[in-house]
Order: sequence, then C-alpha cells, then structure tokens
Amino acid sequence: MPSSKRTHDGGGGQKPSKRRQLAPDTDDETNEGSSQAPTFEASADRTNHPKVTAAVTTDNSTIGEFRPGSIVRVSLRQFVTYDACQFHPGPHLNMIIGPNGTGKSTIVCAIALGLGGNTSLLGRAKDISEFVKHGAERASIEIELKGFPGQRNVTVKRQIQRSSNSSTWKVDGRPATFKDVQTLVARFSVQVDNLCQFLPQDRVVAFAQMGPAELLRETQKAAGEAQLAEWHDTLIALRARQKVLTNALQTGTAEADNLAKRNTILERDVARFREREGILRQIQIIEARIPFARYAAAKEAFDATKEARRARHQAYKKLKKAQQPHEDRKQALDAEIQAAGRRKDRAAANRGTAGAEFETKMNEIEKLDAEANDQRNQLTALQHRDANRKKQMADLKREIEVLVQETAAGPPPGVGAPSEALTAETDAVNARLLELDRQLDDVRAQQNQIADLGRQAQGQIAAKHRELGALEDVRNQRLEQLRAFHADSYRAVLWLRENRARFTEHVFEPVCLEINLTDEMAGPMMETLIQSSTLKTFVCQTEHDYHLFTREVSDRQRLKVNVVMLTNRRLADFTAPLDADQMRDMGFERYALDLVDGPAPVLTALCDMDKLHATPISRGPVDNARVDGSRLLRQYVAQSTVFNIQYSRYGRRLPFVQTSPFRASRLLGRGTDLERKTQLENELDELRRSLTGNEARVKRLDQETTALKADQRNLLRDKERLTEQRREASQRLREFKQKEIKLETRKQQLRDLRKAPDRDRATEAAIHSQLHRLAVRRGRCVLQSRDALRTNVETHCQYTQALLAHLQATHRWAEADRQLAAFDAELQAAGDAYQEAEAQFQAAKSEAVEQLSQAERARAGLDEATWTAVQHYGQDLSLDDLEDALISERTKADLAHAGGSGANHAAVVQQYQARQAEIERLRATLSEQQAELDAIATELTTVRNHWEPRIAEIVARISTNFSEAFDRIGCAGEVALARHDDFDRWGVEIRVKFREHEKLQTLTGQRQSGGERSVSTILYLMALQKLAVAPFRVVDEINQGMDPRNERMVHHQLVEAACETLSAQYFLITPKLLPNLEYHPRMKVLCIYNGEWQPEKFAISSYIRNRSRG
Repeated sequence: MPSSKRTHDGGGGQKPSKRRQLAPDTDDETNEGSSQAPTFEASADRTNHPKVTAAVTTDNSTIGEFRPGSIVRVSLRQFVTYDACQFHPGPHLNMIIGPNGTGKSTIVCAIALGLGGNTSLLGRAKDISEFVKHGAERASIEIELKGFPGQRNVTVKRQIQRSSNSSTWKVDGRPATFKDVQTLVARFSVQVDNLCQFLPQDRVVAFAQMGPAELLRETQKAAGEAQLAEWHDTLIALRARQKVLTNALQTGTAEADNLAKRNTILERDVARFREREGILRQIQIIEARIPFARYAAAKEAFDATKEARRARHQAYKKLKKAQQPHEDRKQALDAEIQAAGRRKDRAAANRGTAGAEFETKMNEIEKLDAEANDQRNQLTALQHRDANRKKQMADLKREIEVLVQETAAGPPPGVGAPSEALTAETDAVNARLLELDRQLDDVRAQQNQIADLGRQAQGQIAAKHRELGALEDVRNQRLEQLRAFHADSYRAVLWLRENRARFTEHVFEPVCLEINLTDEMAGPMMETLIQSSTLKTFVCQTEHDYHLFTREVSDRQRLKVNVVMLTNRRLADFTAPLDADQMRDMGFERYALDLVDGPAPVLTALCDMDKLHATPISRGPVDNARVDGSRLLRQYVAQSTVFNIQYSRYGRRLPFVQTSPFRASRLLGRGTDLERKTQLENELDELRRSLTGNEARVKRLDQETTALKADQRNLLRDKERLTEQRREASQRLREFKQKEIKLETRKQQLRDLRKAPDRDRATEAAIHSQLHRLAVRRGRCVLQSRDALRTNVETHCQYTQALLAHLQATHRWAEADRQLAAFDAELQAAGDAYQEAEAQFQAAKSEAVEQLSQAERARAGLDEATWTAVQHYGQDLSLDDLEDALISERTKADLAHAGGSGANHAAVVQQYQARQAEIERLRATLSEQQAELDAIATELTTVRNHWEPRIAEIVARISTNFSEAFDRIGCAGEVALARHDDFDRWGVEIRVKFREHEKLQTLTGQRQSGGERSVSTILYLMALQKLAVAPFRVVDEINQGMDPRNERMVHHQLVEAACETLSAQYFLITPKLLPNLEYHPRMKVLCIYNGEWQPEKFAISSYIRNRSRG
C-alpha cells in the first residue's frame, strides 16, 4: 500500500505510478486454497491507439455469505476509462485502492448507474452518453446481485448509446424497462439515491449539507423498515389534512354564525316597521329640541369665556401695576450709575494730575542729586591729582637711578648679529625639513591611491553582493508560483508575514519557500519525492503557534492549508538506513536530503513526511536485486525513476515495487544559477584578497609616515632651539635699547611734573559754592514733593471710593434689571392669556348668536302641539345626550324599517328563509368535517404512537453508536431527533465536537473543515450500519481531508464494523492508505492497475505460485 503523510491537509493528490513488480499482501497458503481466486478479463485493440485497461486484484479469500442484493460481480465495457473490466467483490468490506486517475470512482459510477441511479446522484456528467468511453459508440454495465435464499442470482445489464443519449435494460438476459429495474432493486432494499447507503466522492459535501428533515428521511430508508417512511408520510399527510380541516371548520363556523346573526336581525324587522312612525315622530321632536340645546350650550360657553376674559384682564392689570416700582427703581439706578461714573472720572483725572506733579518733583530732586555728585567728584579729583603728582615724582626719581646704573656699563657682551655657525646649522635643519615634507607628500599620495582602489573594490563587492543576493533570492519567484499553484497557501503566507509578532517562535512558511536545492537540475526529482501537499505545508515549532495558526487561518479565514507541528522531533533523530559502503555497493551516490538546504525544523518535517533522509539517489543504474534483498529501503531514485517498495506483511514478505517517472518541476525548478554564483563568489574572494593586500600596504605606509613624522618632530625641536638662541640674543640687545629710551623718557616726565602749577584754589572754591546752591535748591524741592505726595494719596483714595460706588450701583442695577425682566415675562404671559381669552370670548359670542338664529328658525317651522312637546322633552338632557338619543332613534328607525309596502316586506321574508336554509347546509357540512377531524386526530395519535417510539429508538441507538465511535477517536458526538408540531419538519441533527474548548455543534457544510465532515460522515454511516438492512453500502474517498491519526482510527472502526459476521457488504474507495492499517480476514482488498501495458490474461494465484517457486 503506498503511503503518504498528511497533517491538517487542505488538498493535494497522489503521484501516478507504473507497475514494475507486483506481490500481493497475502499469505501464500491462503491464496492457494482460495475458493474465489481473483479473476481478470481484459481485451484491448492495440492496432489503432493505446487502450486503458484495468486489472482488479484481490488479496484474500471470501469468508462468510452474501446477503440478498449484495453485488457478486461487476462487468464493464467501454465505460468511462475502461475498455473492459470484470471483478468479484467479497461479501463484507471491499477496499478498492489505486492511484488517482485509475478509475476507482468509475466503479462507483458503474454501480450507481447499473442499478438504476440517475446521473445527478454522482455530481459529475449530466448526460448518460458522457459515460461512454471516448472513441466508442456504446458502453455496458453488468451487475450480478445475490438472489434471495433458494433463488438464483439476478443479473442487471444497462447498455448506453452515445448517439441517442439513451439506455436499454436487461434483467437475466431478457429485455426490461427502467420501471422493472427499479422494482427489482427496491425488492433488495437497494437505495442508490440514499446518501446513507451510497455516498459518491462528489456528494460527501452534500451529505453534510443535508437538512435535518432530509437526513431523517434518508436514515429511515437506510434503516430498512419500510413502515417507518410510510408512517412518516402518513403523519405528514394527516397533519396537512388536519390543518386544512381545522381552517375550513373555523371559516365555516364563523360564516354560519354570521348568517345566524343576520337572520336574527330579520326576525325583528316587522316589529320595527310598525314602530317606525312613532320613532320618526320622536326624531322630529329631538331634531327640533337640539337647536335650543345647542343655543343653551353656546350661551353657557359664552358666559364662561366672558368670565375668563374678565379674570385674565384683571390679572394683567394687577401685574402691570406691580411692575411700575421696579421700572422706577431701575431708572433711579441708571441716574445713580451715571453720577457715580462722573465722580469716578473726576477722581481719576485728579489722581493723574497729582501723580504727575509728584513725579516731576522727584525727577527734579534726582537731577539735583546727580549734579551735586558731579561737583563732589571734581573736588575729589583735584585732591587726588595733587597727591598723585608728588608720588609720581618720587617714583620717577627712584626709577631713573636704577636705569642709570643698568645703562652706565654699556651693552652686554655677545649681543649683536647671529654667528655663522648658528646660521649654517639653521639652514641645514630647514633643508632637511623640506625633504621630509616631500617624502610625507609622496606617502600621502600613495595612501590616497590605495584608498581610491579600496573604495572601488568596496563598490564592486557591494554590486556583486547585490547580484549574488538576486541569484539566491528565489523566494519571491516561488511565492508567485505558489500563488498560481495554491491560492489559499499564498494568502496564508501574506497573513503570516503581517502577523509574525503574535507567535512565540518562528513559524516557517511553506516548505517550497524555505528550502533551496544545491543542484538546480534536481528540481523534477525533488518534486517527485516531495509530495505537493508537503511543499505547501507550514511548519510550527510550538503547540501554541500551531493552534493560533490553524484557528486564525483554517477556522476563521476558511483557508485550506497544510500545517504541521513537530515539537518532539529533531533532525538528528533521523538516521540513514545505509552506511557509505552499502550505498557504494548498491550504486547510490548520496541521499535526497543532501540536495536540500533549509532551516532545521523544515528539513525535519521533510524527513518526517517524505523520508528524504532515507531515500538514496543515483544518476545511473543500481543493483535492484541487492536493494530488494537488503529490505532496508522503502524508496530510492535510479536514473530518472522513483522506486517505491512495500513488503508483504504475510508469508515471505515479498517486495511490491511501484515506479514513477520524474514530474515536471513547478515550485522548485527555478533555483540559483550556481555557475554564476560560483563566479561571483570567486570574484568576491579576489576583491577581498586585494583589499587585504591594500591593508598591508597601508599599514607599511602608516609605519613609514610615523617614522618620517618622528624625524620631522626632532628637526622641528632643533629648529626651535636655534630660533630660541637667535631670539634670546636679539631680545637682550632690544632690552638694552629699551632701557636707554626709557631712561630719557622718565627724565622728561620728571621735568614735566616739576614744571606743573600748584593746585587751583579758585577751582576748588567755585566747586564749594556750586554745591551750596544745589543743596538749597534740593531742600526746596523736597518740601514741594512732600506736598505733592500728600495730594496724590488723597486723590487716589477719592478715586477708589468713587470706583467702589460705581460698581455697587452697577450691581444693584443688574439685579433690578433681572427682576424687571422676570416681571416682563410674567406680564407677557398674562397678556397672551388675555388675548387668548378675548379670542375665545369673541368665538363663543359668534357661536351663541348663530345658534340662537338656528333655534328661532327651527321654532318657526313647528306647529303648536309639536312646539309644546319640544318644550317639555328632555329638559334635563344635555346636547350630547340629545344627539345620542337622535342617533339611537335613527338607528331604531333604520332597523325597524319594513319597506313601507307589502312587496318590500315579502322580499325581507324571502331573504330570511333563504339564509336559514344556507345556515342548515353549513351546519351539516361542519358536522361532517368535525367527524373527519376527530377521526384524523385518532389516526394521527395511533400512527404517531407506532412511529415516534420506533424512530426515537433508532436515533437513540444511532446516537449511542455514534458517540462511542467519537469517544474512541478522542472527540465527542451525538445524534438527536428534532421534534416539531409539523411532522415534515422533524429531523435528525448530527452534533460533533473536535476540540476540548468547543461545544457540540450541528454538522453543516460550512462550519466544519473537510476532514471533520469526512470523519463525521463515515462515523454516522458506521453508526447506522447495525440498523440498516441495505445489502451493500458504497463510500467513495471519504478519508480525504482527514489527518493520519483520525484516518487510522476511523479505518479501524470501519474494519471492525464492516467485518462482523452479519454485517452488510461494504465498498470503501480510497486513493491511498496509511501503512500498517487494521486488517481482517473478512476484508477484500481490490487493487486497480490501470495502464497501457496490461496483459490480456492475468491470474493472481498463478503469479503467487510462480513467485513462491522463484
């Protein structure tokens, strides 16, 4: 059995393969003694074009007995992909396996169409002619069914014509009609239109989308108790008839009651006719009395409005009078505010004048103080100048004595022009410095040249890095290819890149984006070894990230993606099955994993799912016999072919080998240009070596520069020493000359000081006189400023008092204005009320005048007797009472109207009699309907008492089996009977829970994932298995979308249920199986080998004997 690992699979297919060697998974002895050796009959015309033929083989003998209606044999010719095919299924579980495209679902179509099913049941082609093999004119399906005990088997054959899009039928070789076939199939309880019995691949979703009512019907049919469906239909019909009769009974009763009421009215018409004149007389009196009553009411209203107008006018005048004091007070406060404002303004002006005068006096005082300070400073300066002159003369005498002593001996010895030796040494030092500068310039030029070369090399390195990055970055190209290959995975990648911060560890993108091939020619081979589902698989490193990713992407966004979590596996855990010597002996070169680069978790996933660590490869031929004999390999690559090996679990465990050519590369084909990559890497190495050499040259030049600068510093110190010697000699001569000049200068200064006059007594006397005058003036100003300050303080106090009085007056005015506004509003309301009362008064007055006029006109038309009656009638009645009495009397007149003649009265009697007859007829019909309704209620209760307990028991048993099955896979599920008042709305609800944190949810076509729907569907069918009486059941690829764990557990339960002694025949179609699945002796495994090179005759038993002898 070819195996593949899928975790949270959202799609993907199986790789096609060609058969190289076949060994069935069976015991030699079992097949030797089989009473039903598998047979194969095929024919192919190889002269025109290759034909597709099929070999269906079995791997175990038949155990047990067929139920009546079970399929014993199926024969197909020119049907869909088959030229010719015939196989004999077993009586229990028949597992039909084979790669995609080999015709598994074609067998399902054949069973459905061959037993009278419609093409719409399959969800594929619409016309029956589309099931004829391409190039053929007709196709045939022949199905042999197990007969009832004591009867022979029944053969049903359907022949399909392409040209007419029609079919012909035969039963046991005799022509038959479609109706005959339907009757025959129904006798065997075969229901190909029931999804509980017959579930094609394209209808799995339809099963999950069935409503509860539809599922209940299908379950009843599958349970095999015909009475259940009949009872259910009876209940639906009875409830519908009951609702119709109830509505009719209600309508008829209402109509009879209405007619009876109308006839009751007619019975009194005669008596009322006699009373009519008296009633009309009474009406005349009331009609004449009403105008006077209206006038009285109008007069009363007039008086009331008049009184209301007077009261409101009085209220208005009272408010108007109360308002006047407030207006007077506001006006008084207006005058007070104005007076206070004027006082404030005058006080402010006086304060400004006094303040300005005070400021002027203070400025004048400051000016006099400044002038006095100037005079005192001049006096102090005169006194200081005389003392300084005497001190300067003494200092000059002492300094002259010192200078005379220092210059008396003449210039110091050795002071003069520099020596020739000092000059020569200085010139030599300068020449050496110039040479050093030239050498340093040469070194700097070399350094700049090396720096330019380095910058050029760095630019070239950056450019080559960019080119190398472009060669290595194939992720974007592969992402676009993934977008075309699987749009859901592409959208999931975009979501992951935007939400990486939400994950605790790095979540790897699909494998095709994370890996790179070391050999770009290996793309087709790697895409053959790595499943397409693996290439689009996301890899999580923690359970938290796995649940977060699946919840956001799979559950919320409904994206069908693959994700795997390998928390307990490391790359080091996967060891190669062959050592280097074994590989070399067999002809292998390396393992497939050696051709893949990528993150360790991604490589771990590849090893876990596709066993790349255990898949050796060779570009040439290998020793197949040594490979098969080692029993160490399950897959390997030789030349351009992938070899898959499975070993039988029984007998000699013979190998079974499948071969597959390389597929075209879709996601891994565009790899890195390794030749250009190698060239770029070599060029980068050369540039780096060049930079390293330049660095050595720069280091040498730096050392040379350091030495030159050290020499330069030494020469500069020598030059500085020589310069200092020359400077010191010049400095000593300059100092001697300066002392001579200074001596003469000091002598001249002493002479000048001796010639200076004595202190100016007149100037000092003038200063003292000026100071006296300034003091007198300042005293006068101080007295004046004191008076100005007193005036300023007084005016400021006056201003403050005036301002406070103004603010108080303003506040009182605001309060008076607020009170006046309130009075104004109240006065306005009173005025409006008075105007309203005036309008009501005028209206009431007009109404009273009008009513008086009408009353007078009414009186003019009456005779005295009538007027007297009018005056005495209803004196205590109001106008409303009179109008009610008038209406009442008019109603009496209408009801008592007898037509005024014998003819009108006869018409009334005739109408009464006809209506009475209609009432009697209606009551007879109502009695019959009530009797029928009572009978329906009784029958409905009786049928329901039969049907409801039985269907409830069946659903309960199904729920028990369903819950137990879900418990065994670690989930929860139940099946419930949904009840309703209308029996056509009763249904069966499947409720499932696949995660601990969830609640039980109804199975639908949208809420659960594809794998969850598949698990739920197959477990429901298995739960129904023990109750159903159908001779066989067909399920096509129900395991698609399941993860390996669920698929293995579901398969175990399916085998356990389908292989019980009394179980019905079961057909399970699947493209692939997991290794080491549950096996039962009652199983029959049918393997489809479909291709262009099938033998004309084939017997598996002979092949096994030959293989055993070999």
